[in-house]
Amino acid sequence: MGFAGWFDNQSKIRVREKLSFADQRLLPQDDDAALDALRKCVQLTKRHRDVVFNGDNDSPRSIVLTTLHGVHYVGVQSIYVALLGGVSRILEWSEEANGVPVVLNPVNEEENFAEAWNDESFNVFRTFVESFQHKLVDLGEAYRPSELKGRLAELFDERIASQAMERFGERMKRAQGQREMMYEPKKKGMIVVSTVTGRGPTDTARPIPRGTNYGS
Repeated sequence: MGFAGWFDNQSKIRVREKLSFADQRLLPQDDDAALDALRKCVQLTKRHRDVVFNGDNDSPRSIVLTTLHGVHYVGVQSIYVALLGGVSRILEWSEEANGVPVVLNPVNEEENFAEAWNDESFNVFRTFVESFQHKLVDLGEAYRPSELKGRLAELFDERIASQAMERFGERMKRAQGQREMMYEPKKKGMIVVSTVTGRGPTDTARPIPRGTNYGS
């Protein structure tokens, strides 16, 4: 099995423990989003890297970002939760490293994808991951759509933010026929979809819109 096969297997990991009710509300109802959350996490991380470094020589290698996300993926199916969790675990890994760590090829442990790192370049990488994690936390705390769009633009650029918000709006319009939607600032800016059932209303919260499958 080559690297592509290993990564494909990692992307199929699913959370097996019993989730709390609050956790279940954060998971998406979209089958297609659940199938490739890991791939989208890698694409979004690469995209943010491109925004930050703009081709600079200190830019983290794609293979390093891909491998670290694959190693630290735990099966969460929500793209936002998976991305924030993955970046947080990568940051923790970098902070716990004793000196400059290695990033081994998972199918050939004689190959170190991070062989070019030294103290300075590894510190650049760690600073990038830490900043990315802080921005993702801020994204999850956006209260208004305009604020959400602004933070998406800072992370991934204005064009991608506009496209993501447009797709999000289209999905909300399609849902209006059967569901009553409301915006709840008290719920940290989440869009709440209330569905009337025989047992009373239930809420499904979505912290970021689907459709942010971008990046090189």
